[in-house]
Amino acid sequence: MNKDKNNRFTKKQIEFIEYLVGNGNGTTKKAVARDIGVSVRMINNWLKDELIMNEVYCRAMMKISKELPKVLDALIENAKKGNVQAIKLILDQAQKKKTRIDITNNLTTEDALKILRENEKK
Repeated sequence: MNKDKNNRFTKKQIEFIEYLVGNGNGTTKKAVARDIGVSVRMINNWLKDELIMNEVYCRAMMKISKELPKVLDALIENAKKGNVQAIKLILDQAQKKKTRIDITNNLTTEDALKILRENEKK
């Protein structure tokens, strides 16, 4: 059994972990097993393995944290362009620990941007 340098995972387990983090959505267990070169039973065992699944979670969080600044920048740009859903999300997050602001269709983009600017100053 070939373990990684930290002796935690085999090369096949690392392939599995990277597969789940990279493109695991919507793929069947059978396809994953075939691509990695293991049995479906092994895939099922790995899905129940707490250490492996914790590693999947940690790597996924690292991937998300690397992309988050770009996502937030895009969200802010969309809000500035008048995207009501983006404005709602930003305001919701800004007011999360405060009183929630109820945005209706009557709120103009200018009003929402004014609220955003005021929240940036705080």
